[in-house]
Amino acid sequence: MPGHGAAAGRAGRCGSLARMSRRLALASWGVLFSVLASGCVTREVASVPTLPPRETAPPPEKIGPPGGLLAPWTLPTAPDPATVRGKPPLDVAFETLGQGVGALGFKKDFRPADRWRLELVNRTLAEPLAALRLLDDASPALDPSFRIRAAGQWLGHPPEAVGGLAVTPVTIDGARLLAAAAEDSPWLDHPEFVNTLAALVQTFTGEIARGSALARSALETLSAPDRDRLVKAVRRFPIAMNEQDARELYALLERVDVARMLQAGTVLSEASSSLADALGSVRTPWDSPRAGKPAKRTASGKRSVQVAADGDDEFWPPLSIETDLGRVVVGGPDDDIHRGPALAIVDLGGNDTYLEVSPSPSAAALVTVDLSGDDIYRSEDAGGAGTGILAAAVSFDLAGNDVYTSPGPGPAAAVGGVGVIIDLAGDDRYSSERMGEGAAVVGLGLVIDAAGQDFYSAETFAQGFGGPGGAGVLVDAGGNDVYTSQSGTVDDREPVKAYDSFMQGYAMGFREVVSGGVGWLEDAGGDDTYTASYFAQGGAYWYGLGALLDRSGNDRYFARRYAQGSGVHAAVGLLDDRRGNDSYQSWGVSQGCGHDLSVGVLRDSAGNDNYHGTWMVQGVGNDNAVGLLLELAGDDSYEAEGQQSQGWAGESRGAVGFGFLLDGGGKDVFRGSATPPLWVHETYGVGVDGEGPIP
Repeated sequence: MPGHGAAAGRAGRCGSLARMSRRLALASWGVLFSVLASGCVTREVASVPTLPPRETAPPPEKIGPPGGLLAPWTLPTAPDPATVRGKPPLDVAFETLGQGVGALGFKKDFRPADRWRLELVNRTLAEPLAALRLLDDASPALDPSFRIRAAGQWLGHPPEAVGGLAVTPVTIDGARLLAAAAEDSPWLDHPEFVNTLAALVQTFTGEIARGSALARSALETLSAPDRDRLVKAVRRFPIAMNEQDARELYALLERVDVARMLQAGTVLSEASSSLADALGSVRTPWDSPRAGKPAKRTASGKRSVQVAADGDDEFWPPLSIETDLGRVVVGGPDDDIHRGPALAIVDLGGNDTYLEVSPSPSAAALVTVDLSGDDIYRSEDAGGAGTGILAAAVSFDLAGNDVYTSPGPGPAAAVGGVGVIIDLAGDDRYSSERMGEGAAVVGLGLVIDAAGQDFYSAETFAQGFGGPGGAGVLVDAGGNDVYTSQSGTVDDREPVKAYDSFMQGYAMGFREVVSGGVGWLEDAGGDDTYTASYFAQGGAYWYGLGALLDRSGNDRYFARRYAQGSGVHAAVGLLDDRRGNDSYQSWGVSQGCGHDLSVGVLRDSAGNDNYHGTWMVQGVGNDNAVGLLLELAGDDSYEAEGQQSQGWAGESRGAVGFGFLLDGGGKDVFRGSATPPLWVHETYGVGVDGEGPIP
């Protein structure tokens, strides 16, 4: 097959990339673990699957000191702009208010903790600057095992070694592979190659069997009717249900052993990476000059005949073998179509289509490994490659401009499971309606895209979204990428067209029922564009933690409300942009805004940046919250039309919060209520346009 030798070379290089990433992950793991380990929490599994009844919040007057909200204070004197010179802006802000950094830790967890409350969220609410350390210590590692372990720490379910599991053996030998070939198949002419391939696949499926055992053991306390009920309800997650249904369904999901499911995802990810590495060094028969070109599909989907140079027809139809755990499929260089449930699909080349592929029910596991080609992964219903619904599923694609699409959950989504997509090269397109592109409820949804100019499109709950008990992670290593939110559920709080996105590093819980999870979007490089409406771009709602980390590039952020480093209702929202000349546009409650006992942080470390908003933007702490806009360097421009912006925090419940806009250098322009170099809004909000280090 023309070009396949190059693809095989890429496979070898990809294996090297995986090894390098694993080494980097190990080097960084100690640092990240030290930040997160104290956030681990062990929950006892209740004997009766019920959630605690809804409780009424204490009256505001009972949330006061000691350990509660800070009472209002009065400034002893008017702020002196001369105090700005030569001091770090954060120190200036606290000195101006007569407070210390510890004041940020006033009590914000005003509701009794439910079983899904994450200690990581509690810690960052109690110590807002710990959120900055979380971002500072985040490793750029692409290794999926590292990312799975990190998610386990966030969720309080660190994967641990599990022994004593019964593993169903899977036998894949050369004779069995040859027996699966049609009478006139070219596979029969290359028994040595088939034997080599069988030996690799045998080891691979052995590891998949181990991952399957872990996944099945993680679900063993769920009865068959319980599983059926959850699967039928999957399109309604995470919040499209009434309160009673939510309580009942989340009570069932609590029976999932998340730590074991995460370990299953680790085993499957490492197995797929090892197989891809090994296959990269194998010379295939179609590398020979005598081999014919791969067959191509016609418009009707049927294969057309292409004749080899020596006059022989060369077709390599997929080999399919039934095992006790499901089908094992091996595809050759042709444009194959793979359908339905399977345990493992290994495809060696061609522009392939994966239709409605799903984990084998008997295994609760699926791994696909595709070496090259412009592939299509499509599902017309929930699921698809890399989607774990009460299962662990991993999709590993080494090269090509690929397309991933599903109405959701999927691609790379999980409900009570683990769903992983690893794509190492190509300009890829991801599309989902609801819950996809790194989204999870109880479990982990993970996308790792290592290269290319990629396009991510979804309606809602996507692109690094964490629902209750879940971590949704999207990591893109480079390229000028586009992240966009299509019009989803209309939000009728304003006359213009606005809709609820819940994406691009967003986490949320079901208010008054269950706390939220962790949403994480990380882009390592390129001039990227982020577009959304309400609830997006490093934000969280109801005891969740959402983060958007962009490491470099001239980026553009467009949103409408509750976005760009915004925490809402006892949640933590973080947006961290490291380098580049960036532009931030949002209407309100954005750009480092905490609302209602929350924490919201936007930090930009370098570049000439532009901020535009209307109300409650640019460092706002509203209703006893903490909001920080931290601009470390560059010639920046700030524009806000409303008064409650640019370092503002007002009194509520007879107490206060904090809103800081801190700029550490450069020639800056302010349009709005700011009066540099030092100003105070409503006594409790501070702006500093100074010089010096900022956290």
